[in-house]
This record gives sequence, C-alpha cells and structure tokens, in this order.
Amino acid sequence: MEIEVEADTSLPDSLIIWSSGDSTIFYDNGTGADSEADDYIYSAYIAEDTAAFRAEVTQINDSLAARGSYIYFNGHDGKRVCGDDVQQFDLDGFFAGTETWVPGPPFTIPIGIRCSGDLLRENSLFITDLNVVGSSTPPSNLSFGTLMQNMANCTGTNCTREFIKQWLKSWTSTQHINSQDVGIRSDIIAYVIGPWLGYCGSETAPSVNMTNWEGLWDGTSEAAILANAPFKLTAIVNRIDLRGSSAFIPRAGQAINAGETRFIFSLISPCNIQNSASCNFTIQYYPPKQPNDAYITPNSDFVDWQGMNVIFEFGNTQKNLCELRDFARDWIALSGLTRGGTDYMTALAAITNTVTAANAATHKPNGSAIDRVRTNERILFSPATDFKNYISYTNYNGLPTDDMNGPGHQWEESDWEFRQFEIDPSTHYLKQLLPIHR
Repeated sequence: MEIEVEADTSLPDSLIIWSSGDSTIFYDNGTGADSEADDYIYSAYIAEDTAAFRAEVTQINDSLAARGSYIYFNGHDGKRVCGDDVQQFDLDGFFAGTETWVPGPPFTIPIGIRCSGDLLRENSLFITDLNVVGSSTPPSNLSFGTLMQNMANCTGTNCTREFIKQWLKSWTSTQHINSQDVGIRSDIIAYVIGPWLGYCGSETAPSVNMTNWEGLWDGTSEAAILANAPFKLTAIVNRIDLRGSSAFIPRAGQAINAGETRFIFSLISPCNIQNSASCNFTIQYYPPKQPNDAYITPNSDFVDWQGMNVIFEFGNTQKNLCELRDFARDWIALSGLTRGGTDYMTALAAITNTVTAANAATHKPNGSAIDRVRTNERILFSPATDFKNYISYTNYNGLPTDDMNGPGHQWEESDWEFRQFEIDPSTHYLKQLLPIHR
C-alpha cells in the first residue's frame, strides 16, 4: 500500500499508521516496499485476507451502485457526493496486479462499520419517538435522577441531594466566572425548585422562596428528590460523529476520542395542563412561545423545549477503534428493531449504560463519563427584574414596560441563556465554567 502526502520537508522517513488497534509502518526512505526515497510516497506491505477483502469491497461497490451517492464529512462540513463523482474500487484491476487508487470515503471507513441495511436516523442517531423517550417503562438508567446520582457517584448520606442543590445554586446565587458576575435568576424558584419540592410532597410552590428553599430541600428525602425531577427526557443523541473533531480531544487515560452520547431533558409544566384546577402552584404567566406574543396563563399548553432544556453530554468510553467499531454496530443494529419494543429498549439500555453507569470512566472526575452539562433557558427571567434588562414590553398582561428602550422592543434570539457545567475535581460538584451566553 502507498500513501501519498503533500510535500513537507519536516516529515520523517517513516510514519506509523494505526487501524483497528494494529499499527503499520510506512516508509519513504527507499527500503522495503518503498521504491523511491523522499518522494513523499510512503509505502508498506500489508497482509490481507484476499477473500474477505474481495467480499468487503464488493459489498461497498454494490451499495454505492444501488444508492448512487454518499455523504462525506470534513469536520462539521458535509456534502453529498453523487453521479460521476462516485468512484468505485477497481477490484478486477487490483487482483490483476494493476496499481489501484483507493477512491476515499466510503472506502476509508474502518471495516465493519458500513451498513448492510438502512440506517434509520430516528432509531440510531436522533431518537425522539415517544414510545422510547416517553415510555412508561423507559430504561432505568435514563431518568434525570439516575443520571445525577451516577454523576455524583458518592457514598455519603444524602450526597446526591447535595450535588443537585449545589447545581441549582448556580441560579439562586451570583456566580463569579472569568472575572464576570452571573446574576441571580429568581424564577428558578417558581418554575423549577418550587415544583420539584411540590412533586416530592413536601411543600407547595407558593411557600417556597429564595430564603427558605435550601432548608426545605435539605428536609426532603433524597429518594423523593431523585424520583420527582421536573424534567422529562425528550431526545437521545448518538454523536459518534464528533470522533474526528479537534474540539473533542481525548481526555487523560483515554487513547482515542470516541465521540459522545447525549441526553436532552426539557422542563415540564409545574401544573397539570389537562386539569389545571388541581394545580397547587401559583404561577401567573409563562413566557411567550413566539416573539412578541403575550405572556401565557397557566392553563395554556406551555411545555417542553420552549422554556428550559438540560443536555447531558457524555464522552463515549471506548478505548480503541475496535471497541468503537463494535459500539457503532450496536447503534446501527437499533435500526433493525421496533422503537419502543422490548428488544429495542433492552439494546438501547445496554448502549447508553456504557456512559451513564457510575464509574464508567474512572480516569475522569467522580468516575463519571460526563464531559459537560449544558442548559439553555428563557423561562427563568423574572419579568419584573431580570428580563427587564433585556427586553421591553407593550404592557402585556400588566407586565412592566421598560422605559429605557421604549415599548414594543423586539424579542431577540439572544434572549435564550446558555450555561455550561463540568464536574469540578476539587469539590466534585457541577461547576459553571463559562459566563452566560445569550
């Protein structure tokens, strides 16, 4: 095999190429398989099972002929290659002894990762089917409480309860991050903490405030806290595609960047939308769904991503390309199963447990495979205080008008707030690392 590279005098006379856990040395010094030194063509002899090679390449050629195109990614940039640009491997010429050019993707994908059948996005890549994420019997490892418990990975009494409380304090107390102050978001009480305690049966939202919430939290059992988080799973995302991104370099103790597996949770309504008369939470309005709409009353349908989302981004734990190949096969196999069926849910639990389990990544803080937790929200602005700094109103529902900007000021996309957290190895709690991005 020969690999031609761009002319660069700083390159050594040999390169070690790793594939599926094995290494091969390619030379450009005129020795071994290399016919000419310093021509920027590196050469090596490679032992190959010819029957398996022929079968593999035939499968790729047949798949390309049937599909007529493929998608090629260079970092985050992707393009569809089709028509005359789709080149097949000259198998007959190769076995006749002719020097044969390897066309590139999809031939450069490690063997075994190519799909013999259809890869279903909704089964294997971005899973939002309510039969899965909204199942009454979802995989036990995918509840909000379980993810938090395994990230905390602690043994002290009520230590996960404290882990979550310290995270919530990112909104209830001023944070000093990178020489910037991140202010309090007082509506965290009305929309998150109060309902959370209410679902636990310890208090109703009107009796929870910025002064007493920590005491009420500490007086609630950890089991109730974990079982009653006011967030529901809305998406499971396979991000193996991040494997080649320079922004996601391997962590200490990990040989390769294996991409990520992500879980998106959305804040649920603090009231039963279908039976609002039974709601114990006194909340006067929700933020609008659309720019410049009026604020919405509690009996309106305001749920899901429009208010607040929490994204758990776990680093995949595979240590070499062979393990990653097998992991990719497991994801692909989901495309052959019925979403929400017993086989599908069992297979999905096995896949996701590789990152969600306690001690899934012993080389990282708390032994958790979590890379980061991100949040985005617009529901936590207090219309009377916080949000007034960023938007003015035309006195919707009696809300104040910001006289500095004048009435009718446009709602901007930047009115979402984005936060990023990672586990602090010194405190073992989630710590906000970046100031708010809007």
